[in-house]
Amino acid sequence: MRIARISLPLALALSAAALHAADWPVWRADAQRGASTSESLANDLHLQWTIDLPRPQTAWPADQHDLQFDAAYEPIVAQGRLFVPSMIHDCVAAYDAKTGKPLWRFFADGPIRFAPAYADGRIYFVSDDGHLYCVAANDGALVWKFRGGPSDRRLLGNGRLISAWPARGAPAIQDGVVYFAAGVWPFMGVFVHAVDAATGKPVWTNSGSGSNYLVQPHNSPAFAGVAPQGYLTISGDMLIVPGGRGAPAVFDRKSGEFLYCHVGGMNKGQGGYGVVAGDHWCCVDGSLCVSKTGQPVEQATVVAADADRALVLQSGALNARRSTTQLKSITARNRRGEQEQQTQLDFPSLWSAELPAEAKRIFLQTPTQVFAADVTGKICAVTLPS
Repeated sequence: MRIARISLPLALALSAAALHAADWPVWRADAQRGASTSESLANDLHLQWTIDLPRPQTAWPADQHDLQFDAAYEPIVAQGRLFVPSMIHDCVAAYDAKTGKPLWRFFADGPIRFAPAYADGRIYFVSDDGHLYCVAANDGALVWKFRGGPSDRRLLGNGRLISAWPARGAPAIQDGVVYFAAGVWPFMGVFVHAVDAATGKPVWTNSGSGSNYLVQPHNSPAFAGVAPQGYLTISGDMLIVPGGRGAPAVFDRKSGEFLYCHVGGMNKGQGGYGVVAGDHWCCVDGSLCVSKTGQPVEQATVVAADADRALVLQSGALNARRSTTQLKSITARNRRGEQEQQTQLDFPSLWSAELPAEAKRIFLQTPTQVFAADVTGKICAVTLPS
């Protein structure tokens, strides 16, 4: 079976056993974006049904690779249903996962560019109209919606009328709280919210971190802003807000306090719309960091992680590491040659293996395999070492 990342129609290929597999309730499976499942998938997959969808229209040009969050439709699966967002039709559509039969659609007032999130019988999603929506998973009825910006002011964006504060910080849910962000132009204000998932009432809002006096890549301080564009990620008590082409910003998840955004700690052009996180670490665009401080540890890409194992791509090899890490304080020299206290991440290795040439992009890990695709969109399963 061949499925390109943006090819149409949307297709589902499953074995009979896989129809009863665990849910995939958010983008990359969980709030840590670990792309892992405890279920096993069959090696022999058979096409079950297809859904014809229009070609995606992205918010940013294709050469802005750190901002291609809507280059493909990003569905989730829960309660035996497939939930698909649309930046074309401004809706979330629900389908029967077994048959592909359409069940319901809910329309917003702007493009929906990110995967929704499922929790406790409800679907949460953000739109360029500036709102976070909560609808019932069974019938799509609106439960509540929450405006991310200070007003309903609109402007022209991507040929559409959208909010002056489009919601492009996609939701993460933990402990009954849903987190999202609105506003992509720091000079107009950026709003990071924690909202009670059941009632839609605000828990906290940070509206003062759109512009901060931060050290830049040239090692001199200047005003720089947090511009949320990507999937919010949770690492312990920290909320990580991706910044697209820039460094992610990190907030205290309980209070909303801004902790850091190390603009100067990343290489020019290094960023991304997705962050993978663990207990004490996070990874964005090939940079593995200590999540508490943002201190870079090494150049590596975490492609999948669960409670036991993190899979790390480094120098062309796939390394498995123990997900449970420890932090140690050491004295080392910084980039200016000065002695300072730094935090060392103990991330023990389990095994290392070469990946086949076909596995260009890894989508998920199971207990025994990873599933990946080559440059043509052909999907392959790779058996992992014991």
